[in-house]
Amino acid sequence: GIFSRIFTHPLDTAKARLQATSPSSTSGSVHYKGPWQVLRHTFQTEGIRGLYRGFGPIIVGGTPGTMMYLCTYEILKERL
Repeated sequence: GIFSRIFTHPLDTAKARLQATSPSSTSGSVHYKGPWQVLRHTFQTEGIRGLYRGFGPIIVGGTPGTMMYLCTYEILKERL
């Protein structure tokens, strides 16, 4: 849950930023060549906070669902 999210959230941030940039756009936005360039540029310009932007809502929203899944799984496993 939370521990795996700590390591994967920066990758999700990179994915979202890659999806948000358009190669044909000339609006002055940064054009990335890949996820490592996104991670490096984000860390250099925004620091560690830039890599974990939006982390709080993800944890708050995902925790109840994970808890329900695990509880339901254990209950059903005992009944089978």
